[in-house]
Amino acid sequence: MVSISGYYPKLLAFLELMYPSLFAELAYYSNNSNLIEAKLIATNNRTSYRAVVFSEGDYKSGDVFHVTAETTLVTPYLWDWRWVFALNVLHKDEIILPIKFPQKIMALPVGENPISTIFFEHLSDEFALVIQNLIGNSNRHQKTIAEAYVSYLHSAHN
Repeated sequence: MVSISGYYPKLLAFLELMYPSLFAELAYYSNNSNLIEAKLIATNNRTSYRAVVFSEGDYKSGDVFHVTAETTLVTPYLWDWRWVFALNVLHKDEIILPIKFPQKIMALPVGENPISTIFFEHLSDEFALVIQNLIGNSNRHQKTIAEAYVSYLHSAHN
């Protein structure tokens, strides 16, 4: 199993696919080896991301969706509208980014349809806040951005 510090390039790759501007922000603080690995992951593992969406009850179980970075994805006609309060982004079954936020009404696709960039556009402020906090914690505690990310993962699990 990859150590938790190895998750950082996977986060960068996800951001490159879904939030290019946030990727550019973190790229400024990231070392070249993480950036190269992130580019390889984004190019070769576009379908290896999933999201667990938490919309009811507690933060223990949620609905799992495949993630696609395609903007040309056919939009399903049926949507499941829910109060969503948290999201875990996974890369090959490992949580690379857990996010909790104030509840939002979100449209989720029904059936086997993946969630796409349209879904993530509605959460861009939450992702931007996490990235800004990572950068701030990196600067404040004089850590690398990857170390700040590992600290974030540890704090999110406690």
